[in-house]
Amino acid sequence: MAAANRTGGPASQRQTAYFCPTTYDLFLRKKMTGKALINKRFISKYLLWAVLVGVFAKTEAQDTLRPTTTTVGGQFLHGFIIAHSPELVPISQSHPQGVELSLDWLRTSQTAWQRCHCFARSGVLVQYVNFNSPAILGSAWSGMAYFEPILFAKNRLELSLRSAAGLSYLTRVYDAQTNPKNTFFSSPVSALLSVQFKARLRVSTHLALTMAAQYAHISNGGLRLPNRGMNFPMVAVGVNYNRTQPRLPSTKNFVLPPPNLHWRVRMLGYVTAKVLEQSGVYPQQILPLYGAQVAAIKPLTRLYAIQMGIEAKLHDGFARASLARQNQTTDHRAAALLLGHELQLGYFRFGQQFGLYVYNPSPTAVDNIYHRHSLLWRSPKGWLLGVSLQAHRQVAEAFDLRVGKEW
Repeated sequence: MAAANRTGGPASQRQTAYFCPTTYDLFLRKKMTGKALINKRFISKYLLWAVLVGVFAKTEAQDTLRPTTTTVGGQFLHGFIIAHSPELVPISQSHPQGVELSLDWLRTSQTAWQRCHCFARSGVLVQYVNFNSPAILGSAWSGMAYFEPILFAKNRLELSLRSAAGLSYLTRVYDAQTNPKNTFFSSPVSALLSVQFKARLRVSTHLALTMAAQYAHISNGGLRLPNRGMNFPMVAVGVNYNRTQPRLPSTKNFVLPPPNLHWRVRMLGYVTAKVLEQSGVYPQQILPLYGAQVAAIKPLTRLYAIQMGIEAKLHDGFARASLARQNQTTDHRAAALLLGHELQLGYFRFGQQFGLYVYNPSPTAVDNIYHRHSLLWRSPKGWLLGVSLQAHRQVAEAFDLRVGKEW
């Protein structure tokens, strides 16, 4: 008779070590020039690709993505606020505390694995965070969807990386009269992004203890000013409950199609809006911004590609109206050269680009260099749908919706 292991299963079924091949390719394997392909800053930005994977998970065939393990979890969180500007130091002295409830599903079919070349959980969560500054910062009630690739698993231990995105309702926001110090938030409903590295230790067939480190960011993407955004790291402890013990199958027989390493052309259009606040006789206005991007993409491996292109801001209603209020007729349009790189994970693309304006006469511009981070879903026929965030230095300028085609 086989001896029972500590989690209730026979020793012959004890899980062998699993290591996510995507993580191995990105962070450990040395290719091309013998140096790691991704630098430290890009590693932190890479984590956000997972958001769209979770959002578009239902595009896969439902019969092959049937949940195999359902998990209910809870966490207690404690952290601090990063003052990324000297003006924010006085209101960044408090320590946020919060509680979170989550529900997720782990799918272990080959089709699910091919989405990101990994096994992963996808789920939803609700979270309450008190910033311990009731008069200025208040608290945040949030709901998010998340995607959580499993990086390593053996016996009772599992390491994973969770990326989540959603909306927060903020109880205290900027008001010129009643709350002028809070330049973190100006919109009661803002976007929330978080990345969490988590360790699970299974203590029984149904229960696991968790410890995690999280980095979170709240911002309205430049829709309304002021919008400095809040960055707040947190640590968390919690517990997970499963009706059945999760087990990961061997991937040795999972087959991937050969990689396509040919040059490709991508065309995208984008649209967003920004709020220009009331000033004197001028009312508050919600103004459109739209433009286009053309890029050449060259995959270097199955997972990684470089890109170069051009981007044109065809209409910037915010800049145009701001100039009109100052009786200026300067052109509000702009054009930039782009250089970047991209992770290509199944149907999903996460890109980071640096832009250099070659035409930008508007005096409303912050500087001539910006960075853009994009998340795109690519259909088998090359259609693209996603979002991107443009920022100048540490200040987010615009969060937009993107649609396009790739050949």
